[in-house]
Amino acid sequence: MTRMDQDPAVAARPEPVDGKLYGPVEVGALLGVKPQVVVNWVRQDRIHSSAVDELGRNRFTADDVRRIRASLGTGRPA
Repeated sequence: MTRMDQDPAVAARPEPVDGKLYGPVEVGALLGVKPQVVVNWVRQDRIHSSAVDELGRNRFTADDVRRIRASLGTGRPA
């Protein structure tokens, strides 16, 4: 059983929408962490975004969010 199976709050989080780009605030909400945690993970090279907007901000695809969410069950974001 994964951590998501055990915690109803995690299992109830909405699924990301394909074709949409997400910022750290939205990714944090989808993952159940604070936006600063997402920013820290990027800075620590623990996760990677697939896109950068015109202002240089990281943007995550739905697949990025799913990959990060799946890796949280392993105790380390991918």
